[in-house]
Amino acid sequence: MMYQEFKNECAELGMTEFNLKDNEFEQIHMVYVYHPSIKTKQDIARLFVYFGMTVIYDMLQRAEIICEKEKEISTKRMELEKLLEQMENIKS
Repeated sequence: MMYQEFKNECAELGMTEFNLKDNEFEQIHMVYVYHPSIKTKQDIARLFVYFGMTVIYDMLQRAEIICEKEKEISTKRMELEKLLEQMENIKS
């Protein structure tokens, strides 16, 4: 989700003033992408409009852990693919 998309979603919910500090949108985006409770842009916008950054901060740690685990899974998958390729080369 882009910054402007998020800002538009918030405006649709009635937010007239929109001021984020430097890294707050990055944190919002992390929660949007990785937190298991967030399914849509509207979900994250609603949380932000109704509860502010406090709820985003509370959700951020879980989102960061999930992001890290997804990276680990990706790395392991690449390692597995490499091993399978090596095995095929040995067999042929």
